[in-house]
Formats: sequence, C-alpha cells, structure tokens
Amino acid sequence: MFSIYLLILKKTTMKKIKFSLLSAFFCAGMLLVTACHKDDDNNTEQSDKTVSVLGVTLDKTSVSLEVGATLTLTATVSPDNADNKTVTWSSSDEAVATVDENGKVTAVAVGNVTITAKAGDKTAECKVTISAKIIAVESITFDESSLSLLVGDSKTLTATVSPENADNKTVTWSSSDEAIATVDENGKVTAVAAGTATIKASANDGSGMKAECEVTVIFGWNYSVISAYTPGTPRGGITIEGASSKIDRNFYSGTWTFKIDEGRKFKKIEMASSSTNFSGTGVTIENYPFYSAQDRRNYDNGKKIIWEGDASSVTFSGHAYAVEYIKFVIE
Repeated sequence: MFSIYLLILKKTTMKKIKFSLLSAFFCAGMLLVTACHKDDDNNTEQSDKTVSVLGVTLDKTSVSLEVGATLTLTATVSPDNADNKTVTWSSSDEAVATVDENGKVTAVAVGNVTITAKAGDKTAECKVTISAKIIAVESITFDESSLSLLVGDSKTLTATVSPENADNKTVTWSSSDEAIATVDENGKVTAVAAGTATIKASANDGSGMKAECEVTVIFGWNYSVISAYTPGTPRGGITIEGASSKIDRNFYSGTWTFKIDEGRKFKKIEMASSSTNFSGTGVTIENYPFYSAQDRRNYDNGKKIIWEGDASSVTFSGHAYAVEYIKFVIE
C-alpha cells in the first residue's frame, strides 16, 4: 500500500516539474519576442527620420564679368548627410545673365543681376556686375620700319592701331636715346646727333602692344642748311670754301674745298644733286633718282656724288646743282 503511494507521489512530482520547465521556456520565449518587436519598432522609427538641409553657401558672393564671359559658381549644402542636396539655380534677370543647372553663369548684357542657389528651403546669392566687353589693341604697325635722317631733319611716323574698333587706340611715343633722336606726341621724329636710336609707340590700353622703328642719324646737312650756308663759315667743325659767297643749294662751277677741324678726317662725303660734273681724286658719280623735299618733285635723272678716302681736306672741281643733302662720315 505504501509503495503504491510513493509511486503516485513520484509521478505527480515529475508532472509538476515538467509543467514548471515548460512554463519557464514559454515565458522566456515571450520575453524574447517582445524584445525583438521593440528593437524592430526602434529601427523603423530611426529609418523613417528625415535629415533636412540646414544651409547652402556659394564660393563667391559677388563677381564682375564682361559681356560674353562665363563663370561657374560652386554651391555647398550642409549637412553632408542631408537627404536631398539637390541645388536649383535661378537668375533675377535672364536678359542680363543666365545660369544653368550646374551653376554656370553667362553674361548676356551690361547690368546687375542676382544668381540664387536653393537647396530645400535654404538659399544663397551671388551679386553679378556685368560690364561691356573691352576690345583690346592687338597690334601696332608703322609706315616705316627704319629711318635714315640727317642731323636736323624731321619725319613723322604714322602708327596704325588694330583692330579698328579697339576701345583705346591712343599710344605713347618714346625714344631710346633723346640725345640722338627725339619724338613728339604726334610721332614727329627729329634727328639730333649722329648715331642710332629706337622710336617706340606703345598702346595705352594695357595690352602691351608696341611698334618700333630704328632711326639712324647721319652727320650731314639737309637742303635747308645748304641753302642758308655761307662759304667759309664753320658749321659743326666743317667749313666749305668755294667760288661763290653763297651756295643756295648750288655749287656753281669752280673749285670747292671741304675742310674739317684739326685732328679729324673725312672718310666719306656723299651728295645728292639734280646734275653735276664734279671731279677730283676719289670722286665717283652715280645715277640717283630722288624726290626733293625742297622742290616737291622727282629728279629722275638725279646724280649721287661720292668721295671716299682719308683726308682732312677734300677738293671738288666743277658744279653740282639743286643739292638735296650732304652726308659726312668722319673719323
């Protein structure tokens, strides 16, 4: 009887233990499911949260452009992790300047305009001032690339500035050596002393364009000096003695002697005349058609008288009429 009771008690106890274990497992499972469900809810809330744009800035807030010029503005949207960083561009006046979807601004006409970049509900602006396009000087040329002048002679250079529609076509004239040759504001070059100088015309528009002319000044007399010269009078260390009391551009028939100060020597004497029969040691005559500035006429049958040697006194015999110039090479 007692044995039967123990057996029944044992079975009842085992059932209670099994039931307790099942209950414990069930509760643990429910807690796990509940915890997981809460985690899912938290993740869903975080993924549904939107990161808004807090600001937008431009790399330039003001800029100046010429008509036809372009410039690309750069927009920076913050924060970096904003959900929608798309930037929309606009111009306050597209007749003055336009802007494309990449921020490229194109200047259309003279005026002022505001370019706006918008991201979300935030904006940034750039003030653009547009001026007329400056047409710069592209080249300057002279009508003469080189000049050969006698001391006292003058010649005006003409400077041509290109393009024709350049905004500022004015030039500044200058000489590399004003002791040799000077130039005025109109391009008039005046020979001062024997030597070489460079005459320059420089553009005033800042383009850096310039033109240059090399001027060689030869020691000698032009027609105006010759016309007024009185034989026997020293001029620049040179004296001419001859058959008449005045040359007046004409060395009349006779003997003419050119003398130079002591210690110096003639190496070459050259004259241009309408006609001559000059003779003498070392003298040659060449045909020399030339235009006379004095007579304003062409001497198609003109002559060039050339003496070469090494002497402080040179004598010519004969005549030389309508002399245009006399050049001296002196040692």
